[in-house]
Amino acid sequence: MSHTGFDGDGRYVCIFDGSVPTAEDMSNNGVVFIAEGSFSDAYYFVNGIVEERPTMPLAGLIGSTPIISFGELYIAVNENLRVENIPDGAQLDYYDGPEAIDDNFFEWYSAKPGLVEFKLSLFPFNDVNIDAYIESP
Repeated sequence: MSHTGFDGDGRYVCIFDGSVPTAEDMSNNGVVFIAEGSFSDAYYFVNGIVEERPTMPLAGLIGSTPIISFGELYIAVNENLRVENIPDGAQLDYYDGPEAIDDNFFEWYSAKPGLVEFKLSLFPFNDVNIDAYIESP
Protein backbone atom coordinates (compact mmCIF):
# COMPACT_ATOMS: atom_id res chain seq x y z
CA MET A 1 0.00 0.00 0.00
CA SER A 2 1.26 3.48 -0.87
CA HIS A 3 1.03 6.56 1.30
CA THR A 4 1.40 10.16 0.14
CA GLY A 5 3.22 12.73 2.24
CA PHE A 6 2.24 16.41 2.42
CA ASP A 7 4.02 19.30 4.14
CA GLY A 8 2.56 21.59 6.81
CA ASP A 9 0.86 23.76 4.17
CA GLY A 10 -0.75 20.71 2.58
CA ARG A 11 1.59 20.63 -0.44
CA TYR A 12 2.47 17.28 -2.00
CA VAL A 13 5.95 16.10 -0.97
CA CYS A 14 6.42 12.44 -1.87
CA ILE A 15 4.98 8.93 -2.06
CA PHE A 16 6.04 6.20 0.37
CA ASP A 17 5.69 2.67 -0.99
CA GLY A 18 5.05 -0.18 1.40
CA SER A 19 4.18 0.17 5.06
CA VAL A 20 3.21 3.36 6.86
CA PRO A 21 6.30 5.61 7.05
CA THR A 22 8.02 6.09 10.38
CA ALA A 23 8.26 9.47 12.12
CA GLU A 24 11.92 9.57 11.05
CA ASP A 25 10.99 8.93 7.37
CA MET A 26 8.45 11.72 7.56
CA SER A 27 10.84 14.15 9.24
CA ASN A 28 13.65 13.41 6.77
CA ASN A 29 11.30 14.23 3.88
CA GLY A 30 9.57 17.29 5.37
CA VAL A 31 6.29 15.41 5.66
CA VAL A 32 3.70 16.52 8.23
CA PHE A 33 0.55 14.79 6.94
CA ILE A 34 0.10 11.28 5.50
CA ALA A 35 -2.76 10.06 3.32
CA GLU A 36 -3.38 6.48 2.26
CA GLY A 37 -2.97 6.05 -1.51
CA SER A 38 -0.88 7.59 -4.27
CA PHE A 39 -1.54 11.22 -5.13
CA SER A 40 0.35 13.67 -7.34
CA ASP A 41 1.06 17.38 -6.96
CA ALA A 42 -2.39 18.01 -8.50
CA TYR A 43 -3.73 17.34 -4.98
CA TYR A 44 -3.28 18.91 -1.57
CA PHE A 45 -4.15 18.04 2.03
CA VAL A 46 -6.74 20.28 3.68
CA ASN A 47 -9.08 19.83 6.65
CA GLY A 48 -7.90 16.24 7.11
CA ILE A 49 -8.65 15.10 3.57
CA VAL A 50 -6.98 15.03 0.16
CA GLU A 51 -8.56 17.43 -2.34
CA GLU A 52 -7.88 18.25 -5.96
CA ARG A 53 -6.11 21.59 -6.25
CA PRO A 54 -8.45 24.22 -7.71
CA THR A 55 -7.96 25.99 -11.02
CA MET A 56 -7.43 29.76 -11.02
CA PRO A 57 -10.62 31.46 -12.28
CA LEU A 58 -8.80 33.39 -15.01
CA ALA A 59 -10.32 35.43 -17.80
CA GLY A 60 -8.56 37.58 -20.32
CA LEU A 61 -8.32 39.38 -23.61
CA ILE A 62 -5.95 39.50 -26.57
CA GLY A 63 -6.73 42.93 -27.92
CA SER A 64 -10.53 42.91 -27.61
CA THR A 65 -10.92 39.14 -28.20
CA PRO A 66 -11.77 37.05 -25.13
CA ILE A 67 -9.34 34.25 -24.27
CA ILE A 68 -11.17 30.91 -24.31
CA SER A 69 -8.32 28.74 -23.05
CA PHE A 70 -4.97 29.58 -21.50
CA GLY A 71 -1.81 27.69 -22.44
CA GLU A 72 -0.59 28.63 -25.92
CA LEU A 73 -1.66 32.10 -27.02
CA TYR A 74 -0.93 33.73 -30.37
CA ILE A 75 -0.57 37.49 -30.21
CA ALA A 76 0.35 40.03 -32.88
CA VAL A 77 3.28 42.37 -32.30
CA ASN A 78 2.12 45.37 -30.18
CA GLU A 79 -1.21 43.67 -29.38
CA ASN A 80 -2.25 43.85 -25.73
CA LEU A 81 -2.54 40.73 -23.54
CA ARG A 82 -4.67 41.21 -20.43
CA VAL A 83 -5.16 38.42 -17.88
CA GLU A 84 -7.82 39.06 -15.21
CA ASN A 85 -9.39 37.41 -12.15
CA ILE A 86 -5.96 36.52 -10.78
CA PRO A 87 -6.28 35.76 -7.05
CA ASP A 88 -4.60 38.33 -4.76
CA GLY A 89 -1.11 37.28 -3.77
CA ALA A 90 -0.39 35.26 -6.91
CA GLN A 91 3.11 35.42 -8.32
CA LEU A 92 3.79 36.10 -11.98
CA ASP A 93 7.10 34.75 -13.27
CA TYR A 94 8.43 35.83 -16.67
CA TYR A 95 11.63 37.17 -18.22
CA ASP A 96 11.56 40.34 -16.06
CA GLY A 97 11.58 38.17 -12.94
CA PRO A 98 8.92 37.48 -10.34
CA GLU A 99 6.16 40.00 -9.74
CA ALA A 100 3.45 39.90 -7.07
CA ILE A 101 -0.08 40.38 -8.38
CA ASP A 102 -2.13 42.50 -5.97
CA ASP A 103 -4.67 44.07 -8.32
CA ASN A 104 -6.09 40.89 -9.89
CA PHE A 105 -4.72 41.41 -13.40
CA PHE A 106 -1.66 41.98 -15.57
CA GLU A 107 -1.28 43.57 -18.99
CA TRP A 108 1.58 43.09 -21.39
CA TYR A 109 2.60 43.52 -25.03
CA SER A 110 5.73 43.06 -27.11
CA ALA A 111 7.18 45.10 -29.95
CA LYS A 112 9.22 42.07 -31.12
CA PRO A 113 8.16 38.64 -32.39
CA GLY A 114 9.12 35.59 -30.35
CA LEU A 115 8.01 33.42 -27.44
CA VAL A 116 7.42 34.70 -23.93
CA GLU A 117 6.64 32.27 -21.11
CA PHE A 118 4.51 33.34 -18.16
CA LYS A 119 3.75 31.35 -15.02
CA LEU A 120 1.11 32.27 -12.44
CA SER A 121 1.31 30.53 -9.08
CA LEU A 122 -0.49 30.71 -5.76
CA PHE A 123 -1.00 27.65 -3.58
CA PRO A 124 -3.38 25.82 -3.39
CA PHE A 125 -4.30 26.73 -7.00
CA ASN A 126 -2.69 24.77 -9.81
CA ASP A 127 0.04 26.77 -11.54
CA VAL A 128 -0.94 28.31 -14.88
CA ASN A 129 1.64 28.32 -17.66
CA ILE A 130 1.07 30.66 -20.60
CA ASP A 131 3.21 30.49 -23.72
CA ALA A 132 2.68 33.75 -25.63
CA TYR A 133 3.77 33.44 -29.26
CA ILE A 134 4.28 36.95 -30.60
CA GLU A 135 3.80 37.05 -34.36
CA SER A 136 4.61 39.69 -36.98
CA PRO A 137 1.57 41.03 -38.83
